[in-house]
Amino acid sequence: MERLVVLGSNELRAFVAIALAMVAMSSLSSQVDTETKGSESNEFSLIYDGRVGPIKVGILEAHLVIKDQSYELDGQIAGAGPIARLLDWKGEFAAKGVFEGGNPITTAYLLMERDEKGEKEERKTIIIYDSTVVISETGKPRVQREKPTGIDMMSAIFANSECRDEMLVHDGEDPFVIKLWKQKPDQKLRQGKDYFSGSAEMCRYKFIYDEDEVRKVDIWLAEIHGRKVPVRLAFRIPVIPDGVFKLRTVAAKTEDSSESADESS
Repeated sequence: MERLVVLGSNELRAFVAIALAMVAMSSLSSQVDTETKGSESNEFSLIYDGRVGPIKVGILEAHLVIKDQSYELDGQIAGAGPIARLLDWKGEFAAKGVFEGGNPITTAYLLMERDEKGEKEERKTIIIYDSTVVISETGKPRVQREKPTGIDMMSAIFANSECRDEMLVHDGEDPFVIKLWKQKPDQKLRQGKDYFSGSAEMCRYKFIYDEDEVRKVDIWLAEIHGRKVPVRLAFRIPVIPDGVFKLRTVAAKTEDSSESADESS
């Protein structure tokens, strides 16, 4: 039976303090920031515009710092365009981890969600540190339990610099396995004005999530100043059009490849 512990407010504040001290939320620029601090630290600030079909639905921001064999990641996602007038939702995340054999391993994780529905506001916070996860949700008791196995989804997306055959990933609460289904190296990605275009590698993964529903996600990776980062994310969910996030960029482009990739492939 799963161990479940109700937490008092003092204990929760201690966990929050640890998590917030772990990674300071950073300001984000409007283009890819590849400033190198010394010879052992790379910092990237990435902004993506999200669309479902022709409709703009959100903005995803991620700030990644790589130093030696460790990484720190933080960011946020919020509604934008017509959807923002109907639904006021915002999520913030932060993660810290190390690299083992090139693979990211999460050591701490924070997720905060806020959803306003009319005059009602709902909040949810998930904190993972060491072997414990603490969950605080509006209208429900705070709980503590053992953390799920694997790495957090955001680390899987942003801290990986190559396609992985298989990854054990969690959303802060439940683990699931992501498997590489298709890989296309050296593709020419064209995303239009104001977005990254150039040579990229496409990693298409499939996974079972939410009551045995098979989903797919395409992660396009391109090298920017010595490290591959996501330049396009496409979440493929049955019935509805794909949710696509394109990296907004002004200066960063890579050399074109001899092969060509259609955005919808």
